[in-house]
Order: sequence, then C-alpha cells, then structure tokens
Amino acid sequence: MQVIEGIEIPNHAIELEKINDLLETIKFKYKQHEVFKTLNDNEYETLYGETMRILYRLGELSTPAFEIADKLEISYYRMYKHSPQLAKKLWLLKYHEIHKSYNLYKNRCYTLLDQLDELYEEIYDCTPKIFVEDM
Repeated sequence: MQVIEGIEIPNHAIELEKINDLLETIKFKYKQHEVFKTLNDNEYETLYGETMRILYRLGELSTPAFEIADKLEISYYRMYKHSPQLAKKLWLLKYHEIHKSYNLYKNRCYTLLDQLDELYEEIYDCTPKIFVEDM
C-alpha cells in the first residue's frame, strides 16, 4: 500500500512490471509477424486475446485509483479551502499522476490492438474474422 494525501491505495509496481514484460513479449511476436507477414487467424486471435486479458487486468488494478477520486478531491479542497481553483488544479494533477502508469500500459495495449488489426488487413485485405463474427 502507498499513502497519498492520507489515502491508502495499493502499490502495483510489481504487477505493472509483469504487464510490461507480457506486452514486450506480445510486441516481439507482432514484430516477427510484421516482418515476415506470417500472421494467421489463430495467431491473431491469440495475440488479440492476450492483449485484451492484459487490458482487463489493468482495469482491475486501476479500480482502487478510481475509487479514491472523491476522497482525494475532498482532501485537496480542505487543504486549500481559501483557494478552490488551486485545490482543483492540484487535485487533478495528483489524480492524473496516480493514473499515469495505468494509462501508459492501457495506451500500449490499444496501440498494439490497432497494429494487429492493421497488419491483418494488410496481409488479408479484409477485416479480421473476430470482428465479422461479433457483429
């Protein structure tokens, strides 16, 4: 646990490092497919599914950071009760700082998903079957 402005939130540094390692592995596999144009349906679905599982895990990990929003806001408005604009600015800065690492990995996941889709469409000149079946 880490304490921010008197509010406890979990420290996910170890889990985020594992997520980083998983993303690097997926990215390496993607790069191999990109170079050799070897992405097939099964590999696409596997890489897509692994990336989605990482996104889901990131959502679980970041939930406590979302849940403290109200407490953090109240804390800053109490500390800076004579300057509500400053309280809001500092609260938002702290809130974004807390979410920064989660957002970084979420953005990497979304970028990887976009790259997988683009590569699939480049190789097969069509939308991945995973989308066609879901619609």
